[in-house]
Amino acid sequence: MADFFAVLNDPTHWHWFVLAIILVTIEVVAPGSFFLWMGVGAAITGLAMLLAPDLTFPWQLLIFCLAALAGLLIGRHFFRKSSETEENFGLNERGQQMVGKTYIAAENFVGGRGKIKVGDSLWIASGVDAKKGDSVRVTAISGAAAEVEPVEG
Repeated sequence: MADFFAVLNDPTHWHWFVLAIILVTIEVVAPGSFFLWMGVGAAITGLAMLLAPDLTFPWQLLIFCLAALAGLLIGRHFFRKSSETEENFGLNERGQQMVGKTYIAAENFVGGRGKIKVGDSLWIASGVDAKKGDSVRVTAISGAAAEVEPVEG
């Protein structure tokens, strides 16, 4: 048992590399891009131990913390940029993706209500009266119904 604590007081580069592998494995199993950067910090600390094997544990811990924090901040900066550019593309909002597109009336509209063909499914639509086969453009989505207008020409 005393040998176990002796290893913790004076870790070698292999200990840091094993910790890096464990942390990256946790990231693969439970993604969130947090453990990845800690794993990178552990790998950088392992490399530092290869270059300077006489580093004491407090210095190793400082290198680990700084490398993990730097990786986290840099990674967060890049991930935030990519999520902001893709934020408004209607992912998981199929109805919003339909706005502005033209579809065919699947049945005669009665009282301003009918159905349009969207891919291989039918959507409830409201708007002007249209005949089966007429082209209509989706102008908005209201709940589970598409609001449509006739396509000129």
